[in-house]
Parts: sequence; C-alpha cells; structure tokens
Amino acid sequence: MSPRPGAGASADAAALSDPPRRPDGRVDVDQLRARLQRVDPVHVLRSAPGSPGSVRWSYVVPAGRYRLVDLGAGSGLQGPGTDDASLPRDPFDAIDALCDRLGLRPDAAHGSEPPFTGGLLGSLAYDLARRVERLPTRARRDREVPELFLDVADIVVGIDHHEEEVVVVRRPLLDDGIEARWSQLAEALRDPVVSGPPARSTTQRLVSSMSRTAYLTSVERALEHIAAGDVFQVNLSHRLTGAWSGDVHDLERMLSRRSPAPHAAAIDGPVRIASISPETFLVADGRHVRTRPIKGTRPRGDTPSEDRRLAAALEASPKDRAENVMVVDMERNDLGRVCEVGSVHVPDLLTLEAHPTVWHLVSSIDGTLRPDVGWGSLLRATFPSGSITGTPKVRAMELIEQLEPVRRGHYCGAIGWLGAGAARLSVGIRTAVLSEGGTVDHAVGAGIVADSDPAAEYAETLAKASAFVTAVTGGRDHRLASDG
Repeated sequence: MSPRPGAGASADAAALSDPPRRPDGRVDVDQLRARLQRVDPVHVLRSAPGSPGSVRWSYVVPAGRYRLVDLGAGSGLQGPGTDDASLPRDPFDAIDALCDRLGLRPDAAHGSEPPFTGGLLGSLAYDLARRVERLPTRARRDREVPELFLDVADIVVGIDHHEEEVVVVRRPLLDDGIEARWSQLAEALRDPVVSGPPARSTTQRLVSSMSRTAYLTSVERALEHIAAGDVFQVNLSHRLTGAWSGDVHDLERMLSRRSPAPHAAAIDGPVRIASISPETFLVADGRHVRTRPIKGTRPRGDTPSEDRRLAAALEASPKDRAENVMVVDMERNDLGRVCEVGSVHVPDLLTLEAHPTVWHLVSSIDGTLRPDVGWGSLLRATFPSGSITGTPKVRAMELIEQLEPVRRGHYCGAIGWLGAGAARLSVGIRTAVLSEGGTVDHAVGAGIVADSDPAAEYAETLAKASAFVTAVTGGRDHRLASDG
C-alpha cells in the first residue's frame, strides 16, 4: 500500500495497490469482505453504482473493539474488560458525549477520500423513539435486542465507485491495539479467498405478524382516526418471519442481487441486519444536512407499457403526492429545530424514481446545522424518520403502537455512520434482522391517508417485500400465514 493524502485530520490513509476486481472491472466488495473476515467480523455498507440515490463510496469495516450499546434502560460504552458507564444514560446525549470525546463533530475537519475515515457505525432501533416521546406500551416486545449499537470503528476500507479504487484508513480512537490489528488486516487484504458455496434459499411458508384480514382491519381503524381529524397520515406495517440458513452477509448478497440499492448494509454485531434500503435518512457534510423521504410506491410492470403506465399513475396520484408533501412539511419542521433560521429549504419535490422492484416518489429537504448541534442532537430532533411514522408524528406513533401487534425493533430505525465532519444514515426499511436459531424478520409498511384503499395498501406492502420473499423462498412459495 502507498500513502494517500486527504483522508482527514488524525487519520492515515493508503491506497490498496491491487484490489480484487470482478469480471466487469469493478472492485469486488465481497472479496474484500471475505479477506477481512479472516481477522475480524466485519460490517458492509454497499452502494449499488447507478441505482437511484447511489453514493460514491461503499465501505467494509472491521468490527470495533469498543461499542456504544443501549439495551433499553440506558446507554454505555462496552469494550475489552470494561463497561464504561461514564457516558450519559440517554442515548442521544451519549452519542454527543462520545463524539465530543472522539473528535467526531459536524464541524470537525475532514478530507473527501473517503468521507468516512473512522467513527461510529451501526444501527438505531425505531423503539428509541420512546426515549424522545412518551408513548403507550401496547405492542409486544418479542425480540430482545439492543435498541442502539454503534461500533467505534478505527479502521475503514473505502471503495471508490467513481475511480474503482480502494482506500484503507486508520484513525486511532479508543483501541490501544490498533497497530497489531492494522498489520493483520493489511496482510489479509493482500491474500485472495476461495469463496464457499452460497447460502441456499428454501421453500417455506412465511409467517406474518398480521393476517391479511387483520391488516385490512387496522387500516380501517386508521381511516376512522383520519376521518375524525385525529391524524392526517399513519404508516402501518406487518412483519414477515421465515428461516435463513446462512449468515447476515449471505442474506445481504442475496437481497442486493435481487434489488440493488443505494444503501445496502450487512451489520454483523449484537444485532445482525441485512438491508437494501432505498431511502436516505440523513446525509451531512460539515454543517450542511439533507434528508430525503420516500412517499408513494407502485410495483414495476411486467412489460414496458405496463411499467410506464404504473409510473405515470404514481406521478399523477393526488393521494401519493399529498402523502409526500405532508412528510416534507414535517421533515422541514424537524430540521428547523437544529438548523439555522431560514436555512431549511426543499430543492427537490416529488421526484419519480425507478427502483428494481418498485417506483417511488422522493423529495429532498436541506438545512444548515447550528454551530452548537452535534450528531446526537441532530438525531434527537429528526428520529425516527417522518416517512415511516405519519403526521403529526407523535400521534401517528401512538396509533402505530395500538394497531401493530409487535414492536418494530430495528425496522424503520437508522443504519449508517457518524464521522468527523460527515455522516450518512439510511432509513431501516427493506431490512431483515436475523435471530439465533436461523429466524429472520422482515417488516413492510404502507402510508395510510384519507383516500387509502385497504386492499391496495396491503398489496403495496407485498410489493415492497418481493426481494426478501424471493431471497428466502427461492421464488417458489410466496404464501403467507399468520402468527395469530
């Protein structure tokens, strides 16, 4: 490896001289992943070049030795032989405090190659909303997982999809053993891996947390609240559960092959997450921040003419356009809490985007963070994303708790990283979570507004689940059962 400048203050970077490549000449992210896995568990954040909203960089990141974790009662920093309880117990205050300690503030100096040069990486569960707002407790918490885990990532392998180069970054943060790990990982990166057989999907019946009848009934109840003026919009989801014989990386590869996404992820931590999210939650470069909500969905057509018809119907739909605009207004208010007065604006409204399995309507909201705002404060003001709750946000979350039978967990949370002078987080949709024993959960939802048709909303959820269903069943059995 040769020195590479521009990776940011307090970080060393080097270009990998001969990165593994696929037959099409692109860097082979899966080979990099396999090489590093011989030393440490790894996380992968993968952007599909050419997909709507795709970003320049993908990352393969060895799991950190230290981790910010919250099990629901309070946050703490865990590491080798220690359980540091000196951080605030509130998760968002803990993020700010740890970022201050590590020099990971929005206004910190950073280079552009790559934007992530070390910091915090992991996932925030939707249920952290309970730490922001007082919500009723109705839905079952039937999955015991941390509500927050963020690895302290001090070694990062960045894949530049513009130049098709690989940059390896070292940023000493909390780990005294980084030199030894750096040497091990550098050696592993040079040695090819013979890939084993891929995980196989199996014919199975997926179990839903709600039967079709139960979901339609929940939509009808939501419509009653909307008609009464109690809420304008509410996002309702149900959870599909099946079996998976491989690991989280096998599942992410399978999902990404079926639906390449701008924010694919394989998170191999105390929660194992495979995501092919199309939706940007937060992108920050310095104090400039953007959120990019998706509202409005149609399936792709089987023929070009049908595909064009579905796209045109979505773009012209008063229901979907109104739903999107309501979320934009809410996100403007959320960013307004932490941005400079007058800086929040909407550069893109109701943009039609083609994804592999669905059409989406997407908008963008930008702002400039106040100088006193850290990553934790930004997250507190905007979490969870308004696109997966409804409007008004708090009342919609109260109804979600009443109408959905199980907690959402990391579905509809946020996945990504917080660094020095930059941050990238996706909304945890199109996201599967693996449990011990080979169980895998994948929830899907739809936004309900005044003129929603319950059957159409249910069909929309199944369209969003198509990549997951095909991956875990091999496309042979799409039947759903209910867990009652």
